[in-house]
Amino acid sequence: MDAARYEFGLRIPEDLSVIGFDDIPMAAWSAFSLTTIRQPFDDMVQATIQVLMQAIEDPEAPPVSAIVLPKFIARRSARLSQE
Repeated sequence: MDAARYEFGLRIPEDLSVIGFDDIPMAAWSAFSLTTIRQPFDDMVQATIQVLMQAIEDPEAPPVSAIVLPKFIARRSARLSQE
Protein backbone atom coordinates (compact mmCIF):
# COMPACT_ATOMS: atom_id res chain seq x y z
CA MET A 1 0.00 0.00 0.00
CA ASP A 2 2.87 2.36 0.78
CA ALA A 3 4.45 1.68 -2.62
CA ALA A 4 1.15 2.35 -4.38
CA ARG A 5 0.72 5.59 -2.48
CA TYR A 6 4.23 7.01 -2.40
CA GLU A 7 5.95 5.54 -5.46
CA PHE A 8 3.01 5.60 -7.87
CA GLY A 9 0.84 8.36 -6.41
CA LEU A 10 -2.25 6.16 -6.24
CA ARG A 11 -5.07 6.83 -3.81
CA ILE A 12 -6.44 3.88 -1.87
CA PRO A 13 -9.28 2.97 -2.40
CA GLU A 14 -10.18 5.63 -4.98
CA ASP A 15 -7.61 4.49 -7.58
CA LEU A 16 -6.71 1.05 -6.26
CA SER A 17 -8.54 -1.35 -3.94
CA VAL A 18 -6.36 -3.56 -1.76
CA ILE A 19 -7.57 -6.66 0.08
CA GLY A 20 -5.34 -8.72 2.35
CA PHE A 21 -5.50 -12.18 3.83
CA ASP A 22 -5.19 -13.50 7.41
CA ASP A 23 -6.14 -10.22 9.15
CA ILE A 24 -2.86 -9.71 10.97
CA PRO A 25 -3.04 -7.07 13.74
CA MET A 26 -1.25 -4.48 11.60
CA ALA A 27 -4.12 -4.65 9.07
CA ALA A 28 -6.33 -2.75 11.52
CA TRP A 29 -3.83 0.10 12.01
CA SER A 30 -5.33 3.38 10.85
CA ALA A 31 -2.45 3.93 8.39
CA PHE A 32 -3.56 0.80 6.53
CA SER A 33 -7.15 -0.01 7.55
CA LEU A 34 -6.78 -3.04 5.30
CA THR A 35 -9.89 -4.85 4.14
CA THR A 36 -9.07 -8.51 4.66
CA ILE A 37 -10.17 -12.11 4.91
CA ARG A 38 -9.92 -13.58 8.41
CA GLN A 39 -9.38 -17.30 8.74
CA PRO A 40 -10.96 -18.86 11.84
CA PHE A 41 -7.85 -20.75 12.98
CA ASP A 42 -9.44 -22.18 16.13
CA ASP A 43 -12.32 -23.61 14.10
CA MET A 44 -9.86 -24.97 11.52
CA VAL A 45 -7.86 -26.75 14.24
CA GLN A 46 -11.04 -28.20 15.79
CA ALA A 47 -12.24 -29.49 12.42
CA THR A 48 -8.83 -31.02 11.69
CA ILE A 49 -8.73 -32.78 15.05
CA GLN A 50 -12.25 -34.12 14.54
CA VAL A 51 -11.41 -35.49 11.08
CA LEU A 52 -8.18 -37.06 12.38
CA MET A 53 -9.93 -38.67 15.35
CA GLN A 54 -12.58 -40.14 13.04
CA ALA A 55 -9.85 -41.54 10.77
CA ILE A 56 -8.07 -43.11 13.75
CA GLU A 57 -11.29 -44.65 15.05
CA ASP A 58 -12.26 -46.05 11.63
CA PRO A 59 -9.28 -46.30 9.25
CA GLU A 60 -11.51 -47.91 6.59
CA ALA A 61 -13.98 -45.02 6.48
CA PRO A 62 -14.08 -42.95 3.29
CA PRO A 63 -12.20 -39.63 3.23
CA VAL A 64 -13.93 -36.70 4.89
CA SER A 65 -13.97 -33.06 3.86
CA ALA A 66 -14.52 -30.27 6.32
CA ILE A 67 -15.31 -26.71 5.28
CA VAL A 68 -14.56 -23.83 7.61
CA LEU A 69 -15.70 -20.50 6.22
CA PRO A 70 -13.54 -17.38 6.50
CA LYS A 71 -14.89 -13.99 7.55
CA PHE A 72 -14.73 -10.89 5.36
CA ILE A 73 -13.51 -7.85 7.31
CA ALA A 74 -14.43 -4.64 5.48
CA ARG A 75 -12.19 -1.69 6.24
CA ARG A 76 -11.17 1.37 4.20
CA SER A 77 -8.66 -0.08 1.71
CA ALA A 78 -11.23 -1.34 -0.79
CA ARG A 79 -14.05 0.34 -2.60
CA LEU A 80 -16.81 -2.24 -2.38
CA SER A 81 -19.61 -2.52 -4.89
CA GLN A 82 -23.08 -1.77 -3.59
CA GLU A 83 -24.60 -4.31 -6.02
